[in-house]
Amino acid sequence: FETPLVAYQDILPILRFLFERNSSNTNDPTDYSMNSAYTNSNNEKTCKKTSKRKKETTTTTTNETHNDQKDQSDTNTNNNNTRTNIQSLRMYDPYYCNGRTLQLLQSPELGFTNVIHQKRDFYKDVSQNTIPTHDVFVTNPPYSQNHKERCLQFALKQLHTLGIPFFI
Repeated sequence: FETPLVAYQDILPILRFLFERNSSNTNDPTDYSMNSAYTNSNNEKTCKKTSKRKKETTTTTTNETHNDQKDQSDTNTNNNNTRTNIQSLRMYDPYYCNGRTLQLLQSPELGFTNVIHQKRDFYKDVSQNTIPTHDVFVTNPPYSQNHKERCLQFALKQLHTLGIPFFI
């Protein structure tokens, strides 16, 4: 069974909500949002970026980073600025099947640019702790054997330990 485009479109409002919530400067540890930012000793979410002109690294707070993203999205002539902002999320689907997920998530209707969807052994990656860095776990696991249970266990662990939301 292949996940249709409409299923991914159905989760866009939730992704927008999570992205916007993550972009606001909340320090609530129970905030189940994308934890792609670093946390400093003051428990502030920060992000490191390197200037192209000067080869130095600066640290900016989440609000400053969000403002940079808003400035960049304003230069893109897109009627839906929120979608433009969330396009940079690292979406991870470990169950390759026929590879169509990559095409759907990168389609003009969704426009995600950082999709991790490769023909790899997901369970081997889990056991070797080589899961790619991602912001959102979105997948439709095979319904045979115990794939659903193992997938859900992984997703719940990621949510609980890292704050990575999932859509199964």
